[in-house]
Amino acid sequence: MKIRIWALATFLAGGWACDDSQDTDGGGVDSAVIDSGADSGLGDQGIVDSGADDTGLSEVDGGAGDAETPDALPEDTGPADTGEVDSGVPEVLSLNSTAFAMSGVIPDRHTCGGPDLQPELSWTGIPAGTLSLALVLIDDSINFVHWIAYDLPPTLTSLPEGASDNGQLPAGAVEADAYCTQYCGPCPGTMHTYTFRLYALDVATTSYNWPNVIRATHLNAAFGGNSLGEARLTGTYTP
Repeated sequence: MKIRIWALATFLAGGWACDDSQDTDGGGVDSAVIDSGADSGLGDQGIVDSGADDTGLSEVDGGAGDAETPDALPEDTGPADTGEVDSGVPEVLSLNSTAFAMSGVIPDRHTCGGPDLQPELSWTGIPAGTLSLALVLIDDSINFVHWIAYDLPPTLTSLPEGASDNGQLPAGAVEADAYCTQYCGPCPGTMHTYTFRLYALDVATTSYNWPNVIRATHLNAAFGGNSLGEARLTGTYTP
């Protein structure tokens, strides 16, 4: 009985010894399990970090750096800057003639050296609020008015040649009794300077008691207080 127990004890001791030997020699099993766990954990962490970084940075960088996207473009203020309407500066009142240019020579055709016809006259830039127009010819050299036509409609933009001479002024127009009751052009003894004046007035009719000899001061008295703008065209004439 003692022998069996000893044998069993020996067997069991040898078996345990054998198992311990296998654990020592085959420690790789435990190592494999540890390595597998370690590799798996680190590998997963690497994949997650890489995916998150690529996706996040790609979207942010692409949106911020893309100058072609509507958000990155500057606000379009072109139409507001170049609005044609837009200047707010009124057109300058101007008076012109096909007969002569500013500071040019007035042809004989429009003086007593010829048929003495009123020259063609045209204008632009009538101010807002204009209710009537007035045209004047004055000899600047001696401050003497030759011709006055007033109560012309504000929609009028020109007079053809000879309109005053031929009674072709618009209905309602009035001509003052100046040098003549119609257009009377330059007729000096020497070279003189003459100016056609255009007045834009804020009244439909002008009431003024014209004297026998009309000067620049009378023009100011008749039109100055109601003038919204004035344009001039100056020329010279030598007989």
